[in-house]
Amino acid sequence: MPHCVCVCVCAHAKYMFLRGCACELMCLPCLWEITQMPECGGVFDATEAGYITSPGYPLEYPPHQNCHWIITAPEASQRIVLNFNPHFEIERLDCKYDFIEIRDGTSENADVLGRHCSNIAPAPIISSGSSLQIRFVSDYAHQGAGFSLRYEIFKTGEAPGTGGPAYKQKLKREEGGKSTFKPPECMRGMLA
Repeated sequence: MPHCVCVCVCAHAKYMFLRGCACELMCLPCLWEITQMPECGGVFDATEAGYITSPGYPLEYPPHQNCHWIITAPEASQRIVLNFNPHFEIERLDCKYDFIEIRDGTSENADVLGRHCSNIAPAPIISSGSSLQIRFVSDYAHQGAGFSLRYEIFKTGEAPGTGGPAYKQKLKREEGGKSTFKPPECMRGMLA
Protein backbone atom coordinates (compact mmCIF):
# COMPACT_ATOMS: atom_id res chain seq x y z
CA MET A 1 0.00 0.00 0.00
CA PRO A 2 1.62 3.31 -1.04
CA HIS A 3 2.10 6.09 1.45
CA CYS A 4 1.38 9.50 -0.05
CA VAL A 5 3.13 12.51 1.42
CA CYS A 6 3.55 16.15 0.56
CA VAL A 7 7.06 16.65 -0.75
CA CYS A 8 8.50 20.04 -1.66
CA VAL A 9 10.57 20.30 -4.78
CA CYS A 10 12.99 23.25 -4.67
CA ALA A 11 15.74 24.43 -6.94
CA HIS A 12 18.34 23.96 -4.18
CA ALA A 13 17.09 20.71 -2.63
CA LYS A 14 15.13 18.07 -4.45
CA TYR A 15 13.57 16.37 -1.44
CA MET A 16 12.69 18.90 1.23
CA PHE A 17 9.71 18.33 3.46
CA LEU A 18 7.36 21.28 4.03
CA ARG A 19 9.83 24.18 3.96
CA GLY A 20 7.93 26.83 2.06
CA CYS A 21 8.55 25.50 -1.44
CA ALA A 22 5.97 24.46 -4.00
CA CYS A 23 4.64 21.14 -2.75
CA GLU A 24 3.26 18.18 -4.64
CA LEU A 25 1.71 14.90 -3.57
CA MET A 26 4.00 11.94 -4.21
CA CYS A 27 3.18 8.29 -3.63
CA LEU A 28 6.22 6.42 -2.40
CA PRO A 29 5.48 2.68 -2.04
CA CYS A 30 8.52 1.86 0.08
CA LEU A 31 8.36 4.99 2.26
CA TRP A 32 5.54 3.50 4.33
CA GLU A 33 7.83 0.75 5.59
CA ILE A 34 10.70 3.15 6.29
CA THR A 35 8.78 5.89 8.11
CA GLN A 36 6.28 3.80 10.05
CA MET A 37 8.81 1.91 12.18
CA PRO A 38 7.88 2.45 15.84
CA GLU A 39 11.51 2.23 16.99
CA CYS A 40 14.88 2.61 15.38
CA GLY A 41 17.89 0.42 15.93
CA GLY A 42 18.48 -3.30 16.09
CA VAL A 43 20.99 -6.10 15.85
CA PHE A 44 22.16 -7.24 12.42
CA ASP A 45 24.15 -10.23 11.21
CA ALA A 46 26.50 -9.13 8.41
CA THR A 47 26.44 -12.56 6.72
CA GLU A 48 24.37 -10.79 4.07
CA ALA A 49 25.04 -7.15 3.16
CA GLY A 50 22.32 -4.76 4.26
CA TYR A 51 21.25 -1.15 4.70
CA ILE A 52 20.65 1.07 7.71
CA THR A 53 18.94 4.46 7.44
CA SER A 54 17.99 7.19 9.85
CA PRO A 55 14.21 7.22 10.51
CA GLY A 56 12.30 8.82 7.64
CA TYR A 57 15.23 8.86 5.21
CA PRO A 58 15.43 10.48 2.64
CA LEU A 59 12.92 12.91 4.15
CA GLU A 60 13.64 14.67 7.45
CA TYR A 61 14.40 12.49 10.45
CA PRO A 62 12.15 13.13 13.47
CA PRO A 63 13.29 14.94 16.61
CA HIS A 64 14.23 13.19 19.87
CA GLN A 65 15.83 10.10 18.32
CA ASN A 66 18.33 7.82 20.04
CA CYS A 67 18.86 4.87 17.73
CA HIS A 68 21.37 2.11 18.38
CA TRP A 69 22.41 -0.61 15.93
CA ILE A 70 24.90 -3.44 16.40
CA ILE A 71 26.37 -5.26 13.40
CA THR A 72 28.31 -8.50 13.81
CA ALA A 73 30.19 -10.68 11.36
CA PRO A 74 29.78 -14.45 11.78
CA GLU A 75 33.52 -15.18 12.06
CA ALA A 76 36.08 -13.58 14.39
CA SER A 77 38.50 -13.11 11.45
CA GLN A 78 36.03 -10.92 9.57
CA ARG A 79 35.66 -7.15 9.70
CA ILE A 80 32.76 -4.92 8.70
CA VAL A 81 32.87 -2.04 6.24
CA LEU A 82 30.31 0.81 6.16
CA ASN A 83 29.76 2.79 2.95
CA PHE A 84 27.63 5.93 3.24
CA ASN A 85 25.26 7.28 0.62
CA PRO A 86 26.47 10.72 -0.50
CA HIS A 87 22.96 12.10 0.23
CA PHE A 88 23.88 12.83 3.87
CA GLU A 89 22.39 15.64 5.94
CA ILE A 90 22.65 15.86 9.72
CA GLU A 91 22.53 19.13 11.67
CA ARG A 92 26.06 20.54 11.81
CA LEU A 93 26.60 22.29 15.13
CA ASP A 94 29.88 20.60 16.13
CA CYS A 95 28.04 17.25 16.23
CA LYS A 96 26.71 18.11 19.71
CA TYR A 97 22.98 17.77 19.10
CA ASP A 98 22.43 15.57 16.04
CA PHE A 99 25.04 13.05 14.94
CA ILE A 100 25.86 9.52 13.88
CA GLU A 101 28.58 7.83 15.92
CA ILE A 102 30.36 4.60 15.00
CA ARG A 103 32.18 2.54 17.65
CA ASP A 104 34.62 -0.29 17.05
CA GLY A 105 32.97 -3.14 18.98
CA THR A 106 29.84 -3.64 21.05
CA SER A 107 30.81 -2.23 24.46
CA GLU A 108 29.84 1.26 25.59
CA ASN A 109 33.55 2.06 25.96
CA ALA A 110 34.60 0.82 22.52
CA ASP A 111 36.84 3.15 20.51
CA VAL A 112 35.01 5.80 18.50
CA LEU A 113 35.73 5.35 14.78
CA GLY A 114 33.87 8.53 13.93
CA ARG A 115 31.22 11.02 15.00
CA HIS A 116 29.68 12.72 11.98
CA CYS A 117 27.26 15.49 11.13
CA SER A 118 26.91 18.16 8.38
CA ASN A 119 26.15 17.47 4.73
CA ILE A 120 29.35 15.62 3.85
CA ALA A 121 29.09 11.84 3.96
CA PRO A 122 31.88 10.06 5.85
CA ALA A 123 34.49 8.05 3.98
CA PRO A 124 34.14 4.25 4.25
CA ILE A 125 34.66 2.96 7.79
CA ILE A 126 36.17 -0.47 8.53
CA SER A 127 36.00 -2.14 11.94
CA SER A 128 39.12 -3.68 13.48
CA GLY A 129 37.16 -6.69 14.73
CA SER A 130 34.02 -8.63 13.93
CA SER A 131 31.51 -6.12 15.33
CA LEU A 132 30.67 -2.47 15.50
CA GLN A 133 27.90 -0.27 16.77
CA ILE A 134 26.16 2.73 15.31
CA ARG A 135 24.31 5.38 17.28
CA PHE A 136 22.14 8.11 15.77
CA VAL A 137 20.97 10.97 17.97
CA SER A 138 18.74 13.96 17.21
CA ASP A 139 17.52 16.72 19.49
CA TYR A 140 14.29 18.73 19.29
CA ALA A 141 15.31 21.18 16.53
CA HIS A 142 16.89 21.38 13.05
CA GLN A 143 16.33 18.02 11.39
CA GLY A 144 17.79 17.01 8.03
CA ALA A 145 17.51 14.12 5.57
CA GLY A 146 19.76 11.96 7.75
CA PHE A 147 21.82 9.09 6.39
CA SER A 148 21.75 5.79 4.58
CA LEU A 149 24.60 3.31 4.72
CA ARG A 150 25.41 -0.13 3.43
CA TYR A 151 27.20 -2.63 5.65
CA GLU A 152 29.01 -5.73 4.46
CA ILE A 153 31.78 -8.09 5.49
CA PHE A 154 35.39 -7.14 4.81
CA LYS A 155 37.54 -10.24 5.32
CA THR A 156 40.96 -9.46 6.81
CA GLY A 157 42.71 -11.90 4.46
CA GLU A 158 41.16 -10.39 1.34
CA ALA A 159 43.74 -9.09 -1.12
CA PRO A 160 43.12 -5.88 -3.08
CA GLY A 161 41.98 -6.56 -6.62
CA THR A 162 39.82 -9.57 -5.74
CA GLY A 163 36.46 -7.78 -5.76
CA GLY A 164 36.25 -6.99 -2.04
CA PRO A 165 35.73 -3.55 -0.45
CA ALA A 166 39.43 -2.60 -0.84
CA TYR A 167 39.15 -3.19 -4.58
CA LYS A 168 35.90 -1.18 -4.71
CA GLN A 169 37.64 1.73 -2.94
CA LYS A 170 40.44 1.52 -5.55
CA LEU A 171 37.86 1.62 -8.35
CA LYS A 172 36.18 4.59 -6.70
CA ARG A 173 39.49 6.48 -6.69
CA GLU A 174 40.08 5.55 -10.35
CA GLU A 175 36.59 6.76 -11.27
CA GLY A 176 37.44 10.22 -9.97
CA GLY A 177 35.77 9.85 -6.58
CA LYS A 178 32.35 8.91 -7.92
CA SER A 179 30.20 7.11 -5.39
CA THR A 180 29.53 3.42 -5.90
CA PHE A 181 26.74 3.40 -3.27
CA LYS A 182 23.59 1.65 -4.43
CA PRO A 183 20.46 2.44 -2.39
CA PRO A 184 17.74 -0.14 -1.69
CA GLU A 185 15.59 -0.87 -4.74
CA CYS A 186 12.62 1.09 -3.38
CA MET A 187 14.72 4.28 -3.10
CA ARG A 188 16.30 4.26 -6.55
CA GLY A 189 15.12 7.24 -8.54
CA MET A 190 14.18 9.20 -5.42
CA LEU A 191 17.77 10.32 -4.85
CA ALA A 192 18.69 10.98 -8.49
